[in-house]
Amino acid sequence: MMHFNTNNGLPHDITYGLFQDSSGYIWIGTDSGLVKFDGHQFKIYTSNDALSSNFIIAINELSNKNLAIATWRGGLNIFNPYTEEIIYYLEGPKKLSNIEIFRDTLYNYHDYRNNVFWADDDEIRHKKIVYSPNESNRLKEFDISRTDLSSAEFKVIEDSLYLFSSRKYRQPLKGIYIQRGNEKVLKFPFLEHKIITSLNKVNKDVFIAGHENEAILFNQDKILESFHLDTGNTRILKVETQGDYAYLMNADDKGFMQLFSFNLKTKHKKNLAEVYGIKSTISDFMFDHESNLWISSFGDGLYCIFPEDTAVKNIPLNKNIVDIAFLDNKAFLLSNRNVFAIEDYALTDSIALQGFGKHIIRFKDSIIISSLEINSNSLGENIWEHYGYRRFYLEKHGSIVISNKIEFKDLSKHCGYDKLRYNVFDAFELSDNLFFCTNDGLYRYHEDANKIEKHLTSNKALDNSIINTSIQKKDSIFLGTNTGLWAFSGNKSDLISQDGDLINQQINALFLDHDDKIWIGTQSGASIFHNGAYRNLTQESGLLSSYVSKIKEDGNNNIWITGNKGVSIIKNNGTLTKTNPPILNITQKDNRFYYSSISFNRTKLINQYQLNDEAWTNLDNRSGVLDFSNYKKGDYTLKLRSKKLDSDWAISRKYIFAITIPWYKEMWVLFFLSAVVASAIILFILKRLKQSKLKTKQLQSAIKKREALEKELVAVRHNIAQDFHDDLGNKLARISILSSLLEGESKSLYPENKELLSQISTDADYLYKGTKDFIFTLKNKSDYLEEVATYISDFGEDYLKQFNIVFEVEKQITSNVKLPYYWSKQIIYIFKEALTNIAKHAQCEKVDLTFEYNSTDLKICCKDDGKGFKFEQVRNKGGLQHIEERAISIGCDLTIDSNENGYGTKIVFRGKPH
Repeated sequence: MMHFNTNNGLPHDITYGLFQDSSGYIWIGTDSGLVKFDGHQFKIYTSNDALSSNFIIAINELSNKNLAIATWRGGLNIFNPYTEEIIYYLEGPKKLSNIEIFRDTLYNYHDYRNNVFWADDDEIRHKKIVYSPNESNRLKEFDISRTDLSSAEFKVIEDSLYLFSSRKYRQPLKGIYIQRGNEKVLKFPFLEHKIITSLNKVNKDVFIAGHENEAILFNQDKILESFHLDTGNTRILKVETQGDYAYLMNADDKGFMQLFSFNLKTKHKKNLAEVYGIKSTISDFMFDHESNLWISSFGDGLYCIFPEDTAVKNIPLNKNIVDIAFLDNKAFLLSNRNVFAIEDYALTDSIALQGFGKHIIRFKDSIIISSLEINSNSLGENIWEHYGYRRFYLEKHGSIVISNKIEFKDLSKHCGYDKLRYNVFDAFELSDNLFFCTNDGLYRYHEDANKIEKHLTSNKALDNSIINTSIQKKDSIFLGTNTGLWAFSGNKSDLISQDGDLINQQINALFLDHDDKIWIGTQSGASIFHNGAYRNLTQESGLLSSYVSKIKEDGNNNIWITGNKGVSIIKNNGTLTKTNPPILNITQKDNRFYYSSISFNRTKLINQYQLNDEAWTNLDNRSGVLDFSNYKKGDYTLKLRSKKLDSDWAISRKYIFAITIPWYKEMWVLFFLSAVVASAIILFILKRLKQSKLKTKQLQSAIKKREALEKELVAVRHNIAQDFHDDLGNKLARISILSSLLEGESKSLYPENKELLSQISTDADYLYKGTKDFIFTLKNKSDYLEEVATYISDFGEDYLKQFNIVFEVEKQITSNVKLPYYWSKQIIYIFKEALTNIAKHAQCEKVDLTFEYNSTDLKICCKDDGKGFKFEQVRNKGGLQHIEERAISIGCDLTIDSNENGYGTKIVFRGKPH
């Protein structure tokens, strides 16, 4: 069972009508929109998608596969599930609670009247009617203004439209009518006095109808049987049948609805709401194509009940059962520490083993258990426990015991085997030869040499497989291996099971039943191989365990399947049927194929496609797109198929399509165009080479001229610097020196003259030093980072020494990069200004100057340990702004970080020289 609500995908826990469309999708009406479910995920449509109302009450399907949707307060909506286009009928009633469709005419009952909708010239027509039977047993239609007449419920059964009383009525409509042409005629005269509120068919001859709290079975001529549900004052509103069961939805006089199952043979009744713990009133129910029962509820979400296989009976033991044997109508189930006796499907005894149980077999009138860590021991009447791994009884070689050696009991001899290399799991005789199944392939016993050796077959895959079990069917031996099911006849071997046939390729057990069917036990369930086809059984099919250890058949032809949780017993009389395959939907758009495989019982789906009758290819998803647009030109065929583990294949029709290419993509066109393009490219290259040679000569000439101009410029810069130094620089130095000497003799000078002399000395010194900076930047070597760093370092060391400030310089320069024009001057002025301000204002003891260059980024950082400052408290901000503007002028960035908490000031210059 699966329970869906707002916690796992539904938009609302109040659910209404249920419907499965012809493509297999389940549609659910809720209080929060229309829901589409593909067995994997929900898709929700609301008023945001153009629905006229979010209250979806009922859904049905038109012949063009559009959905007719009954809404509350939104009337009738028509939904195209492929384009997702929605239109709604504005002129009809706004409150609709049900829809039945017969030949694309829509029938509805609501508030004691009927609504009929039909299409006319692409427009929806509508009328409101009520009915009254006449003397000729026909229903006559009347206008809705007649409130004393009857409304009807409609039911389509086998392309016939039946009418009977609606579930709410003022004047009940008695009997069942059928539409013939334009008339509605009484169908079953023997029911003409009964108020029928639900109708369906049990089989091709028998109908079932609900009359108040009574279900009536009848055929064309008479009532066959009737039975009361004994559920109080209730009315049967809906009835469906599945096999021997009728499912009836009843409502009491307050509208609370419950769902009952009723066995038509045993007359046993079950309240399914109680069985599955549904507390809310039932809204609707339906069966899908896989016979899953869907139940919607008014507040408790949606339920999906998987069908039970009545042919499977489970006996849980919570033990790993490794083997099974039968004696005197009893089954003996072996676990490693116990043997369990089962009689009449009930546990009658549990016997503790003395050793570690490995194998159990019936021999004559005794049960013999092979165990480790024990000598021979009696466990009871006709039950013996002997030492060994396995014990076999073969026609020619008699009793064989596998222990630390291979003992031939009836032949009174034994032989050794390499126990460290392989273990023996089974043995069989073929053409007087004895073979052993091992975890290292097949081994053969050589009687003349009394030894066993590796037997090589025609297939290396089998030779390297773990062979767990074997059975003989006519002249062939079937081997169960970790790589699937093999057929073996001497030296020839063939893999029988293909990918997708078995649930799991790891086979643990094989058994040939009375009907020549091969039963296969795997790691994930059981399979039946018969007439070239496989039927798979899983826990979803009713098995107790997914892991299967052994399969055997008792004297009543019942199949016993043991596993890690106990044993499952299957009546092997033909009642075990396959489940329905998934519904496979395929839409072709040119060379693209959109596919979806619809199944709801949570079992694994296997999806494959086949192109041009080649091998089948697995698809990873249950829905998707196959796009062949990029395949080479040609004609193709495509088939898809899908199956569940326990179903047949659902196989699509063969699709035919052709991959074509435009004329301009034809090979000869491509060759021609390639030749034309190649020729054009060659001509273009030749022309460009010619032009390139000419440009190369011109460029070489320009380079030589530029180099000459650069040399000339360097010489000019050097001469200007030299001349400036020799002329103006020397004169400024002389003024500075003379003014200093006069200051030394300034005792006889007037005070105002002393002040002027001091100013002359200061200005001359400043101009001299500025002249040095200017002269340095004129020199060619000032364009290089190392020279600029050395110049600033020398200045800082000389300048700060007079203030007793420690000055340290660190360089991390990967290459002596040539700086862009005008950079050196601005960098020198920035950091000379910074060092000067530090000496004047910082009151620091140490200054660190670092130069970092990593081939792309230049970073220069000047940091002191002085008192710091707040930028907004600086009275004259011109100096700070000036150095920032110098950085900006050469496209660089300058940051000043300072505070007055004693952490000093840090100035960081960042730029990219290239």
